[in-house]
Amino acid sequence: MWDSDPPKVLVGVDPHGCEAALQYAVPEAIRRGTGLHLLHVERPVGWWSCVPDDLRLDEHDLRRAAQRLLGETAARAKALVGDLGTDPEEVGVSSELSHGSAVAALESLSGHACVMVLQHHGAGPRGDTPTMSVTAGAAAVSHCPVAAVPDRWRPDREAAGVLAAVEDPVRDRVVAEVALQEATRRGVGLQVVQAVRDDPPPSLFPVVGLDVEVLVRGAAHAAEVLAERAEGSCLVVVGRHHRGSDAGAPLGATVRELLRRCQVPMLVVDATSG
Repeated sequence: MWDSDPPKVLVGVDPHGCEAALQYAVPEAIRRGTGLHLLHVERPVGWWSCVPDDLRLDEHDLRRAAQRLLGETAARAKALVGDLGTDPEEVGVSSELSHGSAVAALESLSGHACVMVLQHHGAGPRGDTPTMSVTAGAAAVSHCPVAAVPDRWRPDREAAGVLAAVEDPVRDRVVAEVALQEATRRGVGLQVVQAVRDDPPPSLFPVVGLDVEVLVRGAAHAAEVLAERAEGSCLVVVGRHHRGSDAGAPLGATVRELLRRCQVPMLVVDATSG
């Protein structure tokens, strides 16, 4: 993956399943004219575990199971490439087995990827399911955009365009640019949700040929507006705004809420990278 030009799509491989991540990542790689790099992070069972001796897996067994998982995932990715009418040989699929912290491993590779794709457990409308720690953690520190894909999501040909969250014209210019790129790459329209208290500032998108709509909702929180509009979209683009903390760089409130609520893929980009 290190010397790939153009950079590959990085996919986190979860032993509990990553079909939704692959359904997103494979078309993305085809659109970008690049390959896929699959990463699985192994966390061995320590000898201090309470698991009975006859149920413990030694390091060799764990590595063999992880390599089998990567092999099966790579085969599924190639099958999806073929299903989309593309020669599997045109989309290179590489894989890597790492150990330790999943967030640290993903962060390390993210600087060599064009986008990171992670699958997470979808949440209900109240957002009362367990937090997606790896997805949220990786999105907070990644050096490339992170696509968070709910595990129940599947591509919908009837889905509308890209939905973007832009709150401040200057601060969120990078978000705007990425949203335009994603809409153009997919050949769909772009809807911009902009929450302001007073009159809206000049449009950020003087681009001919794109369906751009700026919504003004003075009192509503951006996450509420986006959650209302997300259904039926193919992608939601949001900005990552770092919050000072002794624990690192947690995600802002809008992104955290959308991770709980949004049932379509969400692309998290660093709003300060411009």
